[in-house]
Amino acid sequence: MIKAALIATPLENDKRRILSCAEDFRKEISSHMDDELVFVNADEILDEPCKFIFVASGGSAQAFKVIYEKTHGPYVLITTPGNNSLAASMEELSYVNDHGQVGQILHGSAATIAGRLETIHRCFRTISRLDGYRVGVLGSPNMLINSEYDVDKLRKSAGIETVYITMDEVCAEIEKRTYEPDTYTQALIETGYDRNELEKAFHIYGAVRRLIDRHHFDAVSLRCFDLLDPYKASGCLALAILNSMGIPASCEGDTRSLLSMVVMSTLTGQPCFMANPSRIDMDRKEIVLAHCTLPLSMVDSYSLTTHFESGISVAVKGEFADDTYTLFKCREDMRTYFVQKAAFVENLNECDLCRTQVRLRVEDVDSYLTHPLSNHQIMVRGDHVDEVNELFKWYSVRN
Repeated sequence: MIKAALIATPLENDKRRILSCAEDFRKEISSHMDDELVFVNADEILDEPCKFIFVASGGSAQAFKVIYEKTHGPYVLITTPGNNSLAASMEELSYVNDHGQVGQILHGSAATIAGRLETIHRCFRTISRLDGYRVGVLGSPNMLINSEYDVDKLRKSAGIETVYITMDEVCAEIEKRTYEPDTYTQALIETGYDRNELEKAFHIYGAVRRLIDRHHFDAVSLRCFDLLDPYKASGCLALAILNSMGIPASCEGDTRSLLSMVVMSTLTGQPCFMANPSRIDMDRKEIVLAHCTLPLSMVDSYSLTTHFESGISVAVKGEFADDTYTLFKCREDMRTYFVQKAAFVENLNECDLCRTQVRLRVEDVDSYLTHPLSNHQIMVRGDHVDEVNELFKWYSVRN
């Protein structure tokens, strides 16, 4: 449900017709949306992160000013094709801008407004959900030099809190050698893979899951290479299960990648694949991404094998569907980001790459070689470029 305050002329001679026209246009907009646009009293939007205001007619400026004086923006003004709605909205947005605040007017067909309205609403829902988000960092990057975000900068830009957990606490949980079985652990057992290796991997999953529950984390990063020697097990399955459950989880202690996963999964409602850019074909504009873990729910099928770098434990080899994907990475200032659409080319099975391997066709390959945002890239199913651009536009205004 998207709530909008309805404002109109105070004159009574034509008000019934104007309100009837507004209601008809509201219904038409809603018919093009998954959510529904509803009219509410102005007081019901004052605490919303974005104030949606339906401008039914001219003569509504004073009603807008009453709302403005009770709260702060941004403001999104929804207009109708008639009744001087656009003219009134331009007066009101000009007032907003002159007073140092921001907003925009949505104007056009019902379908056009519906699309923009849903995108903006989704972006502000993401901004609101991330404010107060708790990230658990289980160890820090040990093989990376530019993949750890600035905690204070992220708290200021997005309201995300970060809590560091020592590897000693992580290991103490693993030593308990227990986990709560679920549909994912059962499905992995049913693959027939070595049960002893699975159990060791599940103990890591159980440990991380308990830490998430104990500290009320919304997402975690795990310094997984530290686990290979003492436990002869990798964190690949633990992260695969958590991401499948909707809990963003990154490996190698890479918090910048985790942030990118958090942003993209919150925005789209989908799990993300964190992967190494392993090879680029400049002529064909193709990039190969590979890693040993991915959300089990993101692929059509998967099998289990060993972890690439160590040759031990359990890793995931997934097969992606022929579809459109989005590649994304951001920094903690919530201004710097890279996003582009990618077309599936093929799944690969090469011996010198991490286990899940996919070749994608993209428009921009140069940026990876001139201005990369650290190593790992984040891949999500579908085309979300416009949504990402919209989100960071509003973050740039906020920050």
